[in-house]
Amino acid sequence: MDAIYGSRPASNGREGALDSATSLLDNTIEDGKRKRSMHHQEHLAVLREMQVADIQQQELNRAQRELHLQMAIDEARQAREQEAALRTEENAQTTAFNQAFLNIMGMLVQAMSGRQEQNSLPD
Repeated sequence: MDAIYGSRPASNGREGALDSATSLLDNTIEDGKRKRSMHHQEHLAVLREMQVADIQQQELNRAQRELHLQMAIDEARQAREQEAALRTEENAQTTAFNQAFLNIMGMLVQAMSGRQEQNSLPD
């Protein structure tokens, strides 16, 4: 028997099988832990990438909001400037009209005064 099995102890049968099974189980558990650890690290990496992408998108959205706000402010300023220019032109036209009206009224008063003087003179 020694020639076939070598110099192993005689009680190697059951205990040896237990040792082999325990060793196999330990290796399987370690492999599972390594796989879970790698899987967990992959999840963390994906979550970090998603967080970076989310931060970049938030920064882009903020920049776009600021751009739109600045454009709205510029448009409002231009509208106020145009309105002020229109009001200035309107006021100038009203002033010119009033001045022309007063001139005509003055001429009318003079003409009426001259007529009254002619009517009141004895013939």
